[in-house]
Amino acid sequence: MARRIAKSGKSRASGNLRIGDQWNAITIIALSQSNPLKAVAELVENSIDARARTIVITRGKDKGQHYLRVKDDGEGVRKNADGEPDFHYVATHVCDSVKRRLKAQGAGGLQGEFGIGLLSFWTLGEDLLLTSAGNDGRAYQMHLSKGDPSYRITHRPALFPEPGTEVLIKGILPGIKNFSGEKIQFDAPYLNLTPGTRQGVIHDAALARLAEELAPLESRLAKIIEDQQRAEEERASRDVLRSVQGALKEALLALPAEEYDWFDLHRGEGKRRPRTLAESTPAEVRSADDQAIAIEALDNQEAAEGQRQFSGDRARRPVEHDLAYAWAILEGEGTLEHTSGEIATFRAAAEPGLARVEVTVAQGDVVCKAEAQITVTASLLPKAGSGNASYQGLPGYTYQKAAGELWRSRFDAERNLVVINNGHRDFVYAARSKMLKLRYICRLFAKELVLRNFIGIPADQLLERLLELTLYTEENLR
Repeated sequence: MARRIAKSGKSRASGNLRIGDQWNAITIIALSQSNPLKAVAELVENSIDARARTIVITRGKDKGQHYLRVKDDGEGVRKNADGEPDFHYVATHVCDSVKRRLKAQGAGGLQGEFGIGLLSFWTLGEDLLLTSAGNDGRAYQMHLSKGDPSYRITHRPALFPEPGTEVLIKGILPGIKNFSGEKIQFDAPYLNLTPGTRQGVIHDAALARLAEELAPLESRLAKIIEDQQRAEEERASRDVLRSVQGALKEALLALPAEEYDWFDLHRGEGKRRPRTLAESTPAEVRSADDQAIAIEALDNQEAAEGQRQFSGDRARRPVEHDLAYAWAILEGEGTLEHTSGEIATFRAAAEPGLARVEVTVAQGDVVCKAEAQITVTASLLPKAGSGNASYQGLPGYTYQKAAGELWRSRFDAERNLVVINNGHRDFVYAARSKMLKLRYICRLFAKELVLRNFIGIPADQLLERLLELTLYTEENLR
């Protein structure tokens, strides 16, 4: 008796896994797809596998209810022995995909293989209607509801049943109502999605192909984004200058004219000879709007004769052959183009600033170097005129990164610019906020104006004047 009990109670050493609660398993599978875009991708994959040439995705509203429709011109749902769409097979073979078996047999071009495409509609809406035509010319529909284990098949009244398949999802969720055409386009149907979650792609040759195809587009988009960011930053720099100058004008008009003068600015130093780069003089001042600055080393006499000459020997004979050029930015922001040519192009950064550029020219064992300083301003400076005429007004500004140095700003009378140390910790702190940065720059302008107007007075009186001018200025700052 005891021996028989022992034999009957002996546990099995092996066996096969089985689903204890099929509906619970189906629910878990349906909810495993949490990305609505991937859910739409599942429906599109089914259309691709049905050899559809055209797939139309429509988001609309009918009788106050939002819907999402995926319609194709493919082969439709597989037919049963009676020539009708075999919806019964579709509904009762979850995770038993025909496509997986076809792939195992060597078939190509199939997108899905896990048999859970239709269940992904739970991520999109409440009800699904799958429509396909039978061989008898009639249209059939299968109805599924989220959270309901049952399904039903009906006829759909239609005068002329259309080929292909239509998936209509009603009662779509709030987030899906914002779907746009750009968000639900699919241009890489050959990618293989990751099993189970379907939220990623398998890293294989198909993904490598996609990366290669997207490379030109990525470069173009990056250029567009860079140009937009640069334009926004340039606009911000112009707005800052306009706001500061406008506020200072209002303040100077309100304050006693006999106490405050404008900045003394100059229009130019007459007609100056264009100097060569080897003379190590600052390059022509341009604004941040002139993004590309061509740096050319020209001799005045040879330029007048229409002949370009970079350099000459001690006897002033032209040196034109077997020259190797190397351009580099030693200090400041910006980029250089054509760095190995005789003429380089300096592309300014989005914000004003100072940059120091070096060129190295080699001919055999002979190597020569020269430097030039480039000033990028927030606005174009007055063009040089005749004579040393000066006028009163408000200058522009530019940045110079001098981290660790104590000076915050200084007025460069030769270039009509307030040079701001954007490496100073106060500027870094102020740059966190647009308005705080604007006020900081405005106070620097006020400081420079006070220093120009009240030379030699005691420090406490300078501070009083600074507080006075700052008060009237910031009242008009906007």
